[in-house]
Amino acid sequence: ETVTISKYNNDKKEWIQTEGVPISELSHVINPYNKFVFLFVGANHMIRKKIERLLKAYQILIKQSKQLEDRIHLHLHTDPISSTGIDLLQVANRFNIQNNISFSYGNWSESGLNILYNIADIGISASSSEGFGLDTLQSMSVGNLYIGPDCTSLSELIGNDVDKTKNRGLLADIQAEYILQDLTYRSLVDERDLASKMKQIYSDKKLREQYSTNAIKFAFQYRWSEICKQWDSLLRKMK
Repeated sequence: ETVTISKYNNDKKEWIQTEGVPISELSHVINPYNKFVFLFVGANHMIRKKIERLLKAYQILIKQSKQLEDRIHLHLHTDPISSTGIDLLQVANRFNIQNNISFSYGNWSESGLNILYNIADIGISASSSEGFGLDTLQSMSVGNLYIGPDCTSLSELIGNDVDKTKNRGLLADIQAEYILQDLTYRSLVDERDLASKMKQIYSDKKLREQYSTNAIKFAFQYRWSEICKQWDSLLRKMK
């Protein structure tokens, strides 16, 4: 299996798209210097995912210190240029973070996605709303805790228990809400608080280990074998 990767070439001062990258070499291509990796997985479609706010939060984070900038990396599994989304390459250039991020996209197999999730240390999102949050659970299933806005299903998946040790990551504050024409609400994450949560989880190894253990246990209950049993039981009762 091969995949497509986009990274910024600082010598040429341009983004380079590389097709046909073997999945076995993915870790080296994305993260050749073995940095701490934050991973976003989602579609660059319309404005719901608010990827530009994630990039802004990341800019705030890495500009805090040169040491931090040299040690972390943001990888986004999404098409950076989408006819139905936003030009993320231009956003990265505008925020001057192009040397610290990368993109992968295309139709990937489950084994390919599994490799991708295992390359990351943390799953992250700035989404304004979520349904079930399959990518969140997939990330948790390999032990990646998650950072995301305190809204919709992310609040439940990540956890907002009073006893913080029971959660699966950190929830970032909501800065504002707005309503669409169909009367559904969208939430805008506080970019500075999202950056703060990223720094907190990067700096606290003990907390990462606790949340990682919680994430695996939480995701395990949603494995296909168990979900199928629940559907089978429900449908039989409806006869």
